[in-house]
Amino acid sequence: MALALLSGPVHAQSIDAGADLAGSLQAVCDTYVTNPATSAGLSLAVQRAGEPPVLLQCGLADIASGRAIEAGTVFHLASLTKQFVALEALILRDRGVLDLDAPVDVYTGPIARTDVPTIRQMLHHMSGFYEHWAQSRLVDVPTGTLAEITALITAQDSSNFEPGSNFAYTNANYVLLTDVLQRIDGRSLPQMLGEDVFAPLGMTRAGFPVADPDGFQGRATGYSGPADVPEAVDYVFSDILGDGGLYSSAPELLLWLAELREQSLGQFTAERTESGHLRNGADTHYGLGLHVSPVDGDVLVHHGGGNRGASSWIGYLPGGDVSIVVLANSDSLNAEQIGFDILAAVTAQQVNFASLPAPSPPLADVAGLYAGAFNGDPILLQLTPGTDRVLIGVPGGEPRPYLPGESGAHYRSDLPDLEVRAGLSGDLNFFYLGRPFEQLYRIEPRAGAVEGFAGRWRSSSLPGRDWLIEPAEDGLQLSGGAAPPVRLEPVLPGVWLDRASSAYLWLDDDARLVLTRSGIRAITLMRAGD
Repeated sequence: MALALLSGPVHAQSIDAGADLAGSLQAVCDTYVTNPATSAGLSLAVQRAGEPPVLLQCGLADIASGRAIEAGTVFHLASLTKQFVALEALILRDRGVLDLDAPVDVYTGPIARTDVPTIRQMLHHMSGFYEHWAQSRLVDVPTGTLAEITALITAQDSSNFEPGSNFAYTNANYVLLTDVLQRIDGRSLPQMLGEDVFAPLGMTRAGFPVADPDGFQGRATGYSGPADVPEAVDYVFSDILGDGGLYSSAPELLLWLAELREQSLGQFTAERTESGHLRNGADTHYGLGLHVSPVDGDVLVHHGGGNRGASSWIGYLPGGDVSIVVLANSDSLNAEQIGFDILAAVTAQQVNFASLPAPSPPLADVAGLYAGAFNGDPILLQLTPGTDRVLIGVPGGEPRPYLPGESGAHYRSDLPDLEVRAGLSGDLNFFYLGRPFEQLYRIEPRAGAVEGFAGRWRSSSLPGRDWLIEPAEDGLQLSGGAAPPVRLEPVLPGVWLDRASSAYLWLDDDARLVLTRSGIRAITLMRAGD
C-alpha cells in the first residue's frame, strides 16, 4: 500500500512532561537530530506567559560549509505564509479597499467558473478551486511565475465543489489572494507585509528573499530526502509567494504569536481565529490561515508548513498562554509532530493531528473506489465497510483492516501511526505519524471498451493541451502538446492510468471521460470540437 512510498524514521520516544523546558527542547533535538554535527536540524522556541523565551538549535544551516543553525537563522516557512497574507487582507479591508464578501472576480476580472467564490471563502479554503500545483503538471503552458499561475487558476471552468459547501486546503486560494492584494494596493506582497506587519512587530529579518536576495545570505539551506543522502534545494527566486514564500527566524515568530495575544496591529485576533462554517453549519476548525482546534477545554491555534527541504510549525495555546515554534531545514523532519511533542512536554496535552476535530462522515457511508497520487506515484484503493471496521486495499489484493477511533470519524490501521478519515467532499484523508500525507478522491467508473477513449480530448480547465488517445498494444497511447507520447495503462474496466502525470482517466455513467488526480477531484474532458 502507500506505506511503501514513505521513508524516514518512526520516533516513538516521548518527552518527560516533568522535565525543565530547556531540557525538554534538548530531548527533542536528541530524538530527531541524531547527527547534529553533519546533518540539517532544528530551531526551537517556546515561551510561557510572563517568562523569557527559551531557544535551542541543533544541526547545520548549511551542510557543505558546516555552518551551524543559530537563533537568528531564517528558514523557509512554506505554508505558515498564509496567516500573514490573511492578516494583510484584514488590514486592507479596514482601510476600505477590500470587501471580504465580494466575489473574487470583482478584483481579478472575469474568471471561467460560473460559481465564483468570495474572498472570505478563499481565506477559509472553502472555494473549491483545484490545487494549482496538480493542475500545472497536466498543462502545456508556462507556470513558473505568479502571473502565469494566476492565469491558470482563473481559467478553471469547473471546481472540486461549490463554494461554501466543503472545506479543502488548497494553495491556489492564497496564490490568487496575493494577486488580488497586489492589484488593489499597488505594492508588492513583500512591501505590504514589510511595512504593515514586519516593521511594526520588529521582525527585522522576516521577508521574501526574492525581493532582497543579498539580505538573506544567512538563511538555512533546505535539504530534501533521507538525512544520510540529502539534496540541497532553494526557493529564493520564485515570485509565487502568498501560499508559502516567506522566510523568518524562530524568535521573530514568537513576536508574531505575541501579536495574536496582544493585537498590537489591530483588533484582528477574533476574526483570524474564528472557524469557517459550511452552508450546512459544519465547523471547519480553520480560521484565516490558522487551524483552530479544541483540545481539553482550550483551543490550539496552530499551522504547519512543508515543502521540499522545509518543515515548520507554530502553535499557541491561549488558556495555557504557551507559544511554540519549530523550524526545520529538512523535509525528513516533521515539525508538526515535533511541535505536538513539545506541547505535551509543556502542558501535558497529548495531541495528534489525525485526532483533531474536523467535519467528517463515518467511513461506512463513503465506501467505494478511490484514486490519487503521493509524491508523484499513483494510488488506487478500494474501501469496503465491515461490521466493526472498514477494509482498504488495492483492488484485487488483500485489504487491510482499519478499526474506528474514539470519535468514529477516523479509523486506525494495525500498522503503526497510519490512520484514515473521510472528508465531506467524498475523499479519503490519510495520516501517517499524525500528519496528513494523502488525499484520494472517489471515482465511479463504468466498464468501457478502448473505443470509448479513442479520439482527441480537451478541457478549458487545462489550457494549452489537447490529448490524442489512440489504441495501442495492451493499452492506449496518449499524445499531445510538447510532451512525448505516453502509454495509458489499463487498471480496471473503465479506468486507465497516465503514469507520467499520475492521473487516472475513467468513463463515468454518461460515457464522459473524467480525469482525477490529487488536488483535482474530477475534470470532465470533452471531445475536441464539441
